[in-house]
Amino acid sequence: MTDTNCWVVWAGMTISNSGQYRPCCIMLSDQEKTNYNLNEIGDFERFMSSNTMTSLRKSMSEGKWHERCSRCEIREKNGLVSQRNDYNNMLADQSRPTGFRLKYLDISFGNKCNLKCRMCYPSVSHLLAKEWPKLQIDDKRPYLKEYETPSKIDLNALKDIIESYSDDIEIIRFGGGEPLSNDEHDLFLHWLVERGYSKKITLNYSSNGTILDKQHLDCWSHFKRVIFAVSIDAIGKLNTYIRYPASWNVIERNMKQLDLFVHNNENFSVTISTTVQALNCTRIHELLSWTRTFKYINQIPYIKVVTNPETFDLRVLPKSLREDAGHLLICELKDNYQKSSAVDRIHRIAKMMINAPQLENMFPKFLEVNSKFDKIRKTNLLDVLPELAPYITS
Repeated sequence: MTDTNCWVVWAGMTISNSGQYRPCCIMLSDQEKTNYNLNEIGDFERFMSSNTMTSLRKSMSEGKWHERCSRCEIREKNGLVSQRNDYNNMLADQSRPTGFRLKYLDISFGNKCNLKCRMCYPSVSHLLAKEWPKLQIDDKRPYLKEYETPSKIDLNALKDIIESYSDDIEIIRFGGGEPLSNDEHDLFLHWLVERGYSKKITLNYSSNGTILDKQHLDCWSHFKRVIFAVSIDAIGKLNTYIRYPASWNVIERNMKQLDLFVHNNENFSVTISTTVQALNCTRIHELLSWTRTFKYINQIPYIKVVTNPETFDLRVLPKSLREDAGHLLICELKDNYQKSSAVDRIHRIAKMMINAPQLENMFPKFLEVNSKFDKIRKTNLLDVLPELAPYITS
């Protein structure tokens, strides 16, 4: 029987930036109209017994991939580590689940974000949403006018959940928008410290690395553990191009400060999180070289692969270009790293770059989408990726 079981449907919950309950942060949405929203009714156990969750657990018990889990299915069938694998490593504490237990919360306080990344969604960045009507991009990324105004979740309702399940909650993850730009995040953090919950909670962040305040550093010292993942997809002007308009100078300054903070705080660790996609797969070897300049930050990035939106999937690039990049990456790993599970993860992505067939008719769409971004932002794809020039016909 195929192993499709995911512990998050037994022990975790994601709260989106609109307050909606979801099983996990990357699961495809369904059409079930529910009242499971933090801003309306904060009932974890009713959510876990809903049709959606029951259907997911039934498929998993039968060793079948549920249609909403296709992102993990694609990654695992390509030999890559999936979100399901990560959840199981994090949440499994016995051979099989025996009942509901809220160990893990994934919280997005809103869609307020100081960046507008090219591969992101308007629902996750209010700045990208403001730009979206001008872009006129049709690559299945949903847009609503309401995304342009930063959303918020009910902080008091969130506190009620923590108090109701305080004996079980072990891990809280903060996603985006950008959590460190959100006032509710700061208030919530201080409340966890004041109530004494921080002592047994591990915080897990996904941040873009452009914001780092002393109040955050001071507060983090009170938690059992803080795992800080900084989303960096390339170095220099290519990272700014992808994660526009991030200042590379600011990111490098903050990373140096974090490197020192890791050294002085045993409960704190920093990882660079990279989403491999068409815009950066030819330069991942350069990023690896840069990460080795740090003394205490994890020198091996945590790497994921973009499959949605499809226009930024690395497989849109011509195969010969990806083959060269994949071999460069393998050489970088061979020359500078010992074998480990993290290195093996990157090696498998390099193999995917080399072996995966090109997505048919998608390279022109990739160029079209980036041309629209370039026109609005006054940027130029070939300024940051000149290696694409031979593949572009005028």
